[in-house]
Amino acid sequence: MNIALQPEFESFISFTCPKCSAENRDVISVPTADWDDEDQGPVERLQSHICGRCLMQHRLLVKNLKDRIIIKLVEFPRVEVSASQAYWSEGSEEGIYPWELPNDDAYDVFMLAMKDVLELTESPHAEFFKKTLARMAFVQLFAALEAYLSDTLLTRVFDDNELLKRVVAGVKGMKELKFTLADIVGNPDFVKHTVASALNKISFHNLITTNENYNIAFGFSIFRNDDERRRLVEAVEIRHDCVHRNGKTVDGKERDEVHFGYVRLIAMLFENMVLHIEGGIHGENFLPDDY
Repeated sequence: MNIALQPEFESFISFTCPKCSAENRDVISVPTADWDDEDQGPVERLQSHICGRCLMQHRLLVKNLKDRIIIKLVEFPRVEVSASQAYWSEGSEEGIYPWELPNDDAYDVFMLAMKDVLELTESPHAEFFKKTLARMAFVQLFAALEAYLSDTLLTRVFDDNELLKRVVAGVKGMKELKFTLADIVGNPDFVKHTVASALNKISFHNLITTNENYNIAFGFSIFRNDDERRRLVEAVEIRHDCVHRNGKTVDGKERDEVHFGYVRLIAMLFENMVLHIEGGIHGENFLPDDY
């Protein structure tokens, strides 16, 4: 088995949930097509998406036709699913060890990043570039949260064999991994390295999937309540537009809601999430008095 990370592609999808009629938007991985093979037909795979409102799990048949992505809900094939062109995943990096653990404490790194972003929003010089800096600060908040969520899960799984067993048994795709006896014999930490490699391929800004994986590993939700879950799932969609469309929706409308006040709100919600997770892992005594 080759442990190195493989290039991944993603697509931004949207559809109306057939159960609760909520508008669902998500970033999903798509199968990689061989661009050098002109005779290759559509490449397809099954994916899953959990509705952010009713929590119904939808199975998606994802087809990469090279020039476009086609997606169908397996149980509801008549539901129209909009999908963007495939684009290079931000998490795809070559030349690294995917099982390498962070050297710094995930919580401390997150809080420092939060402090830097909030200082930017308070700077008198930021007034001259408010729109651009607000988008940059917003995206940076997500980067800090993704790093925290990823590093926290990885370090805990490496340190706790019980968590490792839960992740192997429950996280989507783990049980389907294939390898040879030679892979296992040659690496005493093979299972840990393989799990870490698979976890590193997850887009942790997909908060619904991340929530599912945290529930599997730790037995609790990353969200404190339904209201914060709704707000943060909406923020994921806005993040996508800021990263991939320069702050505009698919219809070309500017995301005016991304201002410094909104950045501070999301920073507060992210901090609530992180403190909630830390409390779940370390116990209530970890939490500050004003939480």
